Amino acid sequence: MQNTIHTLKYKPVFKINFLSILAVFIFCDLIILEFNTCLPTNAASREGTRMDSQFTLFSLDFKAGQTIPKRYTADGSNVSPELSWTAIPSGSKSFALICEDPDAPAGTWIHWLVYDIPANKTTLRQAIPAEATLKDQTKQGINSFRHVGYGGPSPPPGPVHRYFFRLYALNDMFGYESPMTLYKFRDFVQKHKLAEAETMGTYGR
Repeated sequence: MQNTIHTLKYKPVFKINFLSILAVFIFCDLIILEFNTCLPTNAASREGTRMDSQFTLFSLDFKAGQTIPKRYTADGSNVSPELSWTAIPSGSKSFALICEDPDAPAGTWIHWLVYDIPANKTTLRQAIPAEATLKDQTKQGINSFRHVGYGGPSPPPGPVHRYFFRLYALNDMFGYESPMTLYKFRDFVQKHKLAEAETMGTYGR
């Protein structure tokens, strides 16, 4: 008895048209692109915030990335170095400065908080006194040493530490009468920053 094998042929219900699928993908991409262009970018959503490549901070007392002289550290006179800046951004109402050491064993250590620096100034002179309010109404906050004013580098023995001096151009004045805390400083800067410039020096023992 001979078995007859019948081969069943299935006819596809749908015919796949690759050109049609490609057209659908292209259409979806165009929709997504159009949607994204309608959304504000992070920079645009922070009103008044911009980075200005011409806004520059520097010191005549040490070169960027080089060792801070002992005079400006806890091993010397512990006085603040002179800092200067160029290309003041349009709309600046004041400047604020922070000096911090991200390499400190206990976490980032704040060495200096300065704010309400008049918008017409381009320099913080050397050896600024440890006073909450200076003669030109520039103010100084509380550093991690728990006192007002500048506290120079004082790292433990070991690897060299980096000390970042960051200057912010702001579209408003702080206006606080009491010495500024770090939390209030960062919050105000975040809301009113127009531009930022920085320089960095090192020191080790």
